[in-house]
Amino acid sequence: MKGLFRPKIYKDKVIFIHSTSGSPLDCDARAIWKAYLPKAEWVLAAGTHQSMMVGRNARAIAAILDERLGVKTPL
Repeated sequence: MKGLFRPKIYKDKVIFIHSTSGSPLDCDARAIWKAYLPKAEWVLAAGTHQSMMVGRNARAIAAILDERLGVKTPL
């Protein structure tokens, strides 16, 4: 996306899940997207931009999504 995508302001509500950590080369998603997402709810998820999508970090994101969607997780 770097250098090619030209975002526009999205005026509706959206939940933006972003990582809690990263390398110095990673961008701060909230700092970049905040101007384009004025009604965003910012939710932190463990991991980096890439590691948040695997293993226990992905399980945590799934739990966040389940909660927001009202999904009952069996015990």
